Amino acid sequence: MSNGLRLLIFTPTYAGGLRQATIDSIVAQRTSQRVDWEIGRRNPYPGRDMRNVLAQYDHARDIALGGPYDALLTVEQDMILPPHAVEALCNTAAPVVYGTYMLRHGRPTLNAWQYIGEQGLGMSLDRYPAELMALQKSGIGRVSGCGFGCTLIRRAALEAVPFRSDGAGHAPDMPFALDCTRAGILQMARFDVRCGHIYEGGILSVETGGPTVKVVILQAVNILLGGGGVSLVEGQNIELPPRQAQQLAALGYVKVVEDSAGVPKGTKK
Repeated sequence: MSNGLRLLIFTPTYAGGLRQATIDSIVAQRTSQRVDWEIGRRNPYPGRDMRNVLAQYDHARDIALGGPYDALLTVEQDMILPPHAVEALCNTAAPVVYGTYMLRHGRPTLNAWQYIGEQGLGMSLDRYPAELMALQKSGIGRVSGCGFGCTLIRRAALEAVPFRSDGAGHAPDMPFALDCTRAGILQMARFDVRCGHIYEGGILSVETGGPTVKVVILQAVNILLGGGGVSLVEGQNIELPPRQAQQLAALGYVKVVEDSAGVPKGTKK
């Protein structure tokens, strides 16, 4: 249990996108921690330049390490936190702790990615229903990242792993998760801290999902999944969105073995 952290909450904002629901959910936190909240507005590059994302998080890191803070909690401008989020994350004995929510790039995908060892990132745990169900039942489990929507980073991890870009114009969350994984820095997810993600006038919840198909990987390949790059390994069995599975099957990288209704390929319903 935490003895009371000095915590910096940082919310990067872009183009006036800070939502009132996000503000309300932060103000409503029930916590015994000592909290300061910084709203980031430092966007040095004009327009919708992804370099602003890294600039914002670098600014957050500078404030956290330059001040008396034990940890940094990143909360994106369109997240809705449950009232116990801060307390639960702070009371978790791990250098990096993620609240759970749905990534909104493409089909909504859970931000908690499977831990597969220190060689690299896994994939979203919503591809592995049995494992996800067990983790949700326990409320906590080890992951390989990722996503900065609601993420606690303790000072030691913040000092050890600087934020960086992957060189492809993406946000620094996946490179950070990968660097932590390769460095053996423990990353945990709180499956009992379920956050809402505001999207297109609605709110994505952890319960939100979509159809998938089961495939077996025939050839190793790197793909874009859940907003980031993922390495598929030959012989691996996973679930993919139908269109992506069909495209990869047409290229010979995967074989579809079961459709979204759980019916084996080639079997009549």
